[in-house]
Amino acid sequence: MAPLLYLGFERAVSEAALRLTGGDVQSATQLLLDNQGVLSPELLSMSPPSTSSSAAPSSEEPSTSSNSAADDELVNEVLEDISRHEEDYLDLTLEEESELIATMKTYLNRGPTHTV
Repeated sequence: MAPLLYLGFERAVSEAALRLTGGDVQSATQLLLDNQGVLSPELLSMSPPSTSSSAAPSSEEPSTSSNSAADDELVNEVLEDISRHEEDYLDLTLEEESELIATMKTYLNRGPTHTV
C-alpha cells in the first residue's frame, strides 16, 4: 500500500484497487493510473478474482463450482483484452481520421436510400 500512497493516491482508493487486483501493487497502480485515481462504482462493486471461488458455499455441488470457476476464468480472459484506458482506440493518424470523417460525411449527405 505504501507505494500507492507515495504516488499520491488516496488510502481508500488504494485499498480498493489492491483488493480488486488481488494485492498486486503493479496492477493496482496501473488500474489507478488508467482511471485517473478514481474508481467507478462498477469497479468498486467487482469482487476480487481470488476470493470469488473460495467464498462459495460448501453446500454447493462440485460441478457447479467448477463451472463457475471456468466461467470466471473465461470472463477474466475476455476482460484482459478490453482496454481500460480511454484513448487506446485512437490508433489512426490525423490524415486517416480526416479521410474517415470525409467518407462518413459523404454517406450522411446522400440522404435516405429508400422510403417506407
